[in-house]
Amino acid sequence: VGHADSRETIARGGRSVRVSGSMSRFIRIAAIGLGALVAAWLVMVVGFGDEATVENSVDIDRPPEVVFDYASDMRHELEWNPDVESMSKITDGPIGVGTKFQAKWKQSEPLVVECVRFERPNRLTLDNGGSIEARVDVTLTPRGNGTHFVSSFRARPHGAARLFFPIFVTMMRKFEAANMLHLKKAVEAQPLAQTPSPR
Repeated sequence: VGHADSRETIARGGRSVRVSGSMSRFIRIAAIGLGALVAAWLVMVVGFGDEATVENSVDIDRPPEVVFDYASDMRHELEWNPDVESMSKITDGPIGVGTKFQAKWKQSEPLVVECVRFERPNRLTLDNGGSIEARVDVTLTPRGNGTHFVSSFRARPHGAARLFFPIFVTMMRKFEAANMLHLKKAVEAQPLAQTPSPR
């Protein structure tokens, strides 16, 4: 009794290659599964929209002036942020509106960060461009003898960065929450009588 040949012919590299029916079904299922994953990822990317905001807060046992002066000088991130690779002030004069820093974090390209709001000791805003444009708004309010520190990180992707933006936002939620504790520890390590002046 003859057996039906359950093989199919597919083209590969200009040659015809015969594959079994079970292999052909596997290839079809794998292709469908991959297509479904790609479609789901694209839906997630679209669902994130054009921007995302990550907000965190922490209470710091130091006056607002001390916290503001420490946080507004981004060079201090070298002391407390484990993700900073380099940070330098690239403009002259005291820190204020228009001050720029050259920055590189582990998860970022080299960036220039500019101070666009400087209202000591209550409001600070920092902007950077790049494939993922970001703005950090910081609000400081007195709480007892200390400071309630609120950071709002708003990010907007451009171009191909939109494809991995959901991963970026997930990472930043984790990093920013941890950074609040790192900052608190660093500021509270400053002597009580010390109030560093921006420079």
